[in-house]
Amino acid sequence: KMKRSTGFLVLGLLLALGWGAAMYCLYTEIIDQQYNWMIKCFPFFLLVCFGSYSFIKIGWALITIKECGVAQKELEQEIKEVKEELTNKGYKFQPFDQTITICT
Repeated sequence: KMKRSTGFLVLGLLLALGWGAAMYCLYTEIIDQQYNWMIKCFPFFLLVCFGSYSFIKIGWALITIKECGVAQKELEQEIKEVKEELTNKGYKFQPFDQTITICT
């Protein structure tokens, strides 16, 4: 089974090879000149498509993020246990009275 990075590398190399062949055919006039702008702009088009895909993927991940209430409670319990353990060993915690305001 191929790794995802290897698949992207192979796809990128195939696209680059195809684009290079198209540029060669364009300059040797095997391909009609009406496709000139399309062939030359193909890498930019791919870059825009990749950026759009990434933007949508990240945006969707932010929209559909789920709260992990159980994991939060487990973490708080572990913090309490570690605090008790360190207090029993002689560590003194300084009070933390600073409040964090998100919206003012």
